[in-house]
Amino acid sequence: MSHFFNRLGKILTYSFLGTFITTLFIGFSLFGISEAGLLSRVEFNLAESLAFAALISAIDPVATLCTFGCLRVEPKLSITIMGESVINDAVSLALYRAFEGFVVNGYSGPEALAKQAGLFFYLIIVSTLIGIAVGCVAAFQIKMVSSKMGMNVQATVIILWSYFAYAAAESCRVSGIISSVICGIIMNHFCKKNLSKDQKAYVNKVLLLLASFFDMCIFYMAGISIAFFLSSMDYELLLWMVPLCLVGRALNIFPMSALLNWFDSGDRITLKEQTVMWHAEILAKL
Repeated sequence: MSHFFNRLGKILTYSFLGTFITTLFIGFSLFGISEAGLLSRVEFNLAESLAFAALISAIDPVATLCTFGCLRVEPKLSITIMGESVINDAVSLALYRAFEGFVVNGYSGPEALAKQAGLFFYLIIVSTLIGIAVGCVAAFQIKMVSSKMGMNVQATVIILWSYFAYAAAESCRVSGIISSVICGIIMNHFCKKNLSKDQKAYVNKVLLLLASFFDMCIFYMAGISIAFFLSSMDYELLLWMVPLCLVGRALNIFPMSALLNWFDSGDRITLKEQTVMWHAEILAKL
């Protein structure tokens, strides 16, 4: 977890600024392709292009991280990709909800733009506050009653508090992903201090088992979805989107890495690491 906090600034830069750059590139490129008549089955206006780009900019390098775990890849690189992928999903969803407003209501001038920008920051801030609040309450409860709970109960309580952070944020129509991530960070820092060595090891094994199980569920559901919707798939749009995503990802990783290396020369992100981070997008899309 120390690697996550050491590279938190870099992860947030890739997740926020990098995702915004990728979304704009894909959105405007898709709009240009549509206006040029290169898509025969669908047409996109600018608002729809940006909303679609926000969704497609989310990365999910589950296959990459599973491979990293088997090969025991350098921890800093693994945690950077994992942290970016989690926060990137939340940022992409927040951007989508902001651009969705233009799709539904149309663009009515600078006021509408300011409103949607405010909505984006509202989602991020409120989600973060909910995560902090739930994490603090969970840490306090575990501190008070941890010694009276068995290991199974402790693991269950930690999982339920994490889910509660997600559910509370979603019920407020903000990002459950951001809320649960922040809650997890708070609980990791404070809850572990109230657990014994054996309790920590047991909880970590339970969480690792559940993480592996849900990774498997993701692959299973993705395969089922492809099998059911194969006949309605737009291969023309797919052929355009894969290279656009890869170029957009490159515009995120390489310029942002050069900027971050310039500010922090002590913890440089090497060209090999940048290439692997970009390669994670290939596995995510293919």
